[in-house]
Amino acid sequence: MKNADSHIILYAKGWYKRANCEDDLKAILAHRNECEKEHISRESIIIVLTQIVYPYLTEHYFREISIRTFSKFHQNLYKMNEFEMFLKELLSILSALQIKDDNKILIELDEPDYNILSEHE
Repeated sequence: MKNADSHIILYAKGWYKRANCEDDLKAILAHRNECEKEHISRESIIIVLTQIVYPYLTEHYFREISIRTFSKFHQNLYKMNEFEMFLKELLSILSALQIKDDNKILIELDEPDYNILSEHE
């Protein structure tokens, strides 16, 4: 394994088909942690995603994310719960990560494993 976060980043970048974001992330984290999906909590998902995202945030970027999240909260108050909105915001940040710069690898990732989501259904 090159990078324990590979499949989370690949998921955020659209390499995996999305069904239910929370369930998908539980399956990916269960695979990553070699445990059953039932042992992955919402708190675990937020902690892992936040730890991945945090090093890439600048003060300005964090402020912008907070404003967007707050704005989305008011726009979608009756459409989406806060947990799902926060997940989507963190995944949005991960989707924008630059993996390569010309021929230089900035973030080493494993190859996609499309069985991960089907293993934990």
